[in-house]
Amino acid sequence: MMKKGLFLVVLPLAAILALSACSDRASQVNAGTGAVNGLAIEDMEGGQAEADTPPDQVSGLAVGDSIWTNSMKITLNSIEIGPEASDGSDSYRINATYENHGETMNSVSPFDWSTVEADGTVVGFDMEGKGSFNLVTLPEQKKFTGDVILFRTENSKEVQFKATLKWSDIPVTWAIDI
Repeated sequence: MMKKGLFLVVLPLAAILALSACSDRASQVNAGTGAVNGLAIEDMEGGQAEADTPPDQVSGLAVGDSIWTNSMKITLNSIEIGPEASDGSDSYRINATYENHGETMNSVSPFDWSTVEADGTVVGFDMEGKGSFNLVTLPEQKKFTGDVILFRTENSKEVQFKATLKWSDIPVTWAIDI
């Protein structure tokens, strides 16, 4: 009987402590001082959301260019030769910044990124490799910068972003210039 009573006291206490820890973590992230999977979510310097980038202005962008979609500003900061991919092939390491200028949370994911070969074949990111950020829930008025490891061949010509765009059949592309 004593073991059962102890279990009934310990179980609710453990649940309260777990909920408290989650609440503390959520308030840290919302305050811009926390991290998700070891990655920092930062406060932004303000600014208003701009209209979505028109579909005729989302291809052949240069590194450093940004697009707007669904109150999110997405900037490809860099493309460089990356580490060996999980299958032993070559890779690119890209670095991108997401700024959520909206009034609701948005998810960002490495699954949004890929490389495009000269023949139009789309090659996804290296899911098995190390170095890519994980799925991040980005609170409103916050920004996040992270790396993604993409497969690379001698025929790779563009880095592509395709996610929650209103023109879902038109991907955003940046030219590979290295």
